[in-house]
Amino acid sequence: MSTTYHDIEQDLIHAFRAGKLATPDIDARFLLEAITQYSRAQLLLARSMPCPPQMVDTLRAACERRLKGEPVARIIGKREFWGHSFSLSPETLEPRPDSESLIELALTHFADRAKPYKILDLGTGTGCLIAALLKEFRHALGWAVDRSFGAIQQAKKNFAALDLSERVICINGSWADALSGPFDCVISNPPYIPQHTHLSREVANHDPALALFAGCDGLDAYRTLFPSLARLLSPEGCAFFEFGIDQELALRKLAGEHSLNVIAVQKDLGGLPRVLAVNRGK
Repeated sequence: MSTTYHDIEQDLIHAFRAGKLATPDIDARFLLEAITQYSRAQLLLARSMPCPPQMVDTLRAACERRLKGEPVARIIGKREFWGHSFSLSPETLEPRPDSESLIELALTHFADRAKPYKILDLGTGTGCLIAALLKEFRHALGWAVDRSFGAIQQAKKNFAALDLSERVICINGSWADALSGPFDCVISNPPYIPQHTHLSREVANHDPALALFAGCDGLDAYRTLFPSLARLLSPEGCAFFEFGIDQELALRKLAGEHSLNVIAVQKDLGGLPRVLAVNRGK
């Protein structure tokens, strides 16, 4: 590997293109910026400067990991979501841009940013969903639940880094078993992938199966969560659920079976239905 910052970036791009990665230029840039701790502008200014040998070795190791299928966010240990940085652990999903559709829909429904809403996040993972909402609703309080002890520990670290620790109660438990409400807002990105679905190696080898798979049709988590909304939601409360491809009709039917009103469906960046909003039937 060459030793100037510019040549190192070119070497990474060429290696990733040869490895047939989907976004070689972006992967190279993100790795270089994260490992050198330089911004894009700083790297342009330093393009002809030699890179320290130890950093060259770190970049070489990162390149090898990426070529083996490890996602960039896993290599650098963090991922941005809603303008904030979230550290990852093996027990947490990597936050993805499509999940920001849930935040967009919740903000549309709860227009008053000054109210002291009570927000419940079921299956919090990194804590990215509830943290994003708490940053928008400055007087809101949050409850973050995850059955993975490792995920809850990571979420706590992310809340602390975002100065949210005093506004979030973290619970290591199974969904909402220990809670009764009422909450103004319930959010969840539960596992919704049908068992035995073929996934990319980036997902299959690095995201926790516990947060991915939910029975033969991918709906098991919703079958558990929907019945609990009668006790969790306040009379004017609303719940937002992320879901997968071709699951909207099944979720609408399931919601009706539990006397829930579907009030909105939000599409993701690719134009696919991604988030279902429901409230209690009258």
